[in-house]
Amino acid sequence: MRYCFFSSNRKSSIRCLSYLHEYHEVAVCVFEEESNSEIGQFCDNKGIKHTNYMGFKELIVKGEVPEIDYGISFLFHKIIRNDVLDFFNGNKIKIINFHPSLVQVHKGIASFCYCILHQCKEWGVTA
Repeated sequence: MRYCFFSSNRKSSIRCLSYLHEYHEVAVCVFEEESNSEIGQFCDNKGIKHTNYMGFKELIVKGEVPEIDYGISFLFHKIIRNDVLDFFNGNKIKIINFHPSLVQVHKGIASFCYCILHQCKEWGVTA
């Protein structure tokens, strides 16, 4: 299986990417941080193509997205918009979004912070 991994420069993201890379091929990693970030260095060391969100959109327009079977969004800081989702849907590529809260309760980025701020007794994740 070949994956497209949308994420951020967090330790947990790098651990997830490392695990994914160990068992599968990561064709492209999409993140917003500078190339000298830990996730960028990881990608460089493992030979994983990487770009930012706008760069990925350009790959779509140019028809240069590497062959992928699945997309994974894990703690990605941007909402993946319809133009990118349409690419996945049009190519029958499944994409899974791991959201660090209950989407119905806390939408958007950094939603787990709201659970802490509001002293929620319990919360969960959404995939």
